[in-house]
Amino acid sequence: MSVIDKALEAIEKIDLPGTILDLGLLWESGSRWKDSVMESGPSEGKQLSGDDRLPRSETPVYQDQDDFFNAEKDCQTCVFFNES
Repeated sequence: MSVIDKALEAIEKIDLPGTILDLGLLWESGSRWKDSVMESGPSEGKQLSGDDRLPRSETPVYQDQDDFFNAEKDCQTCVFFNES
């Protein structure tokens, strides 16, 4: 059963707020996934994940023109910090 199928099944089964179902899904052990997630070019992790986002750049990309006009010029939370 795929992850999507498990999520949809959970939606059908959950009928009370606060209900938690164990879908049997686990995060990957270790931190290997971090090695490629922030790279701008194709990488092993990116190929495995099916990540189809645009490569990262310092130029902001907006989904809609309204987002461009409404973006705060000095928004500190919109900046990607090199150190983590």
